[in-house]
Amino acid sequence: MPKRKEISLDLRQKIVDLHFQGEGYTAISKRFMVSRTAVRCIIAKYKETKSVQNKHGRGRKRKISKTLQRKIIRDVNKNPWTSAKMIVSELATSGLDVSRKTVVRALHRGGLRGHRPRKTPLLLQRHIKVRTQGRNPKILHVGPFWKSTFPFSG
Repeated sequence: MPKRKEISLDLRQKIVDLHFQGEGYTAISKRFMVSRTAVRCIIAKYKETKSVQNKHGRGRKRKISKTLQRKIIRDVNKNPWTSAKMIVSELATSGLDVSRKTVVRALHRGGLRGHRPRKTPLLLQRHIKVRTQGRNPKILHVGPFWKSTFPFSG
């Protein structure tokens, strides 16, 4: 956690401009009420990078990379009954130590959420046959309806 508020980009640019106009560190620090060390660091950074922007990639890196996240999501889509604990143990065997919550967050970022399984099982072919007996035979020719309603029917 930082001890102070971050110096804004426009203030950093003003500090650099005044320095190149010939003003000293102490005068700049008194004018903008920042420490001399901050002024010196801002100017040194500008001389090195020609920019007052923050460096890209600051902060903690994710333990689960984007490619690993895609692999986890692909595996869960193949086998929806996979639990987060099973994924954690699988990752532990490959040498990556992550928590269950980390895996759950990765799945949430991929648009997958935990759901309870439905209580009634899907209809089998014999169930469909019994339900359609004695009905209009034209209904039986509507194949896409049954395939979309009952994925294992066909």
